[in-house]
Amino acid sequence: MTFTKLRLKWGPKAKDTVTFRFGIMNNVEPYLVKNITGLEPVTQTVSMSEKAEEGSAYQGRRPDDRQIIVTLGFQPDYALGQTIEGLRRALYPMMVPKLAYSVAVTLLNEDETEQWRTWGYVPKMPTNPFTKEPEMQITIDCSGPYWLGADYVHPSPASLSGKSSFEILNTGDAPTGWEAAVVFTQARSNFQFTREDNNAWVLVTYPFSIGDQLTINTVMNNRALTLLRGGVTTNMLQYLSPNSNWWQMDGDTNVIQANTTAYTLKSWKHTPRFLGI
Repeated sequence: MTFTKLRLKWGPKAKDTVTFRFGIMNNVEPYLVKNITGLEPVTQTVSMSEKAEEGSAYQGRRPDDRQIIVTLGFQPDYALGQTIEGLRRALYPMMVPKLAYSVAVTLLNEDETEQWRTWGYVPKMPTNPFTKEPEMQITIDCSGPYWLGADYVHPSPASLSGKSSFEILNTGDAPTGWEAAVVFTQARSNFQFTREDNNAWVLVTYPFSIGDQLTINTVMNNRALTLLRGGVTTNMLQYLSPNSNWWQMDGDTNVIQANTTAYTLKSWKHTPRFLGI
């Protein structure tokens, strides 16, 4: 993936957006990008518990939070009335975005196509205005550890209907949640989607009728389980097996297994996530 620009947006107006350019063309922009950190994969914190005699047992891992720091110089066009102070102050409002906005961080290619995105908040913007070459740093504490790509919506989910297993390609390289809606073609007492290694599944135990639509969403911070019957939507979390987990898709091709063929896959969507550039 090739990125040539970084865009920050902290509100609905044109003045609430600034785009920084990388590479040689950076030298003709009002803001000179001197350095950017935090675009790479974040550190993974691995939890281990010591055993009584020797060695340790793996408990789990958690990605650290992403922090992006952009170091800027200033190249005002005085013929246009630009000044270093004006360029600097134009960026201050991103510390207190209006209308409950966060700061959207987007990586773009040369033709302005958005490639990856994330969101965060600016806790500080230190400057050194009284030097020969004034600089500014913009620190962005991101709300998630991964970059998000374009949402994937399966173009023909019906082609996967009634299969005991099917494949879904996740173009990202980080784990990501998914949302699927199935409609039952026979009465069922339960339904289950299982990961291909059979070590993770979502199992719902309930007397499903023909035409019922079950929607499963395993996206972090947005997990949900609902039933649509006769135009009425019902929360189904109480019917989720306690042994279920909200398993995430891996990067590359994922094999999803169903415990029945008596269903139609109405929709499948997920958002690819990426570790870093």
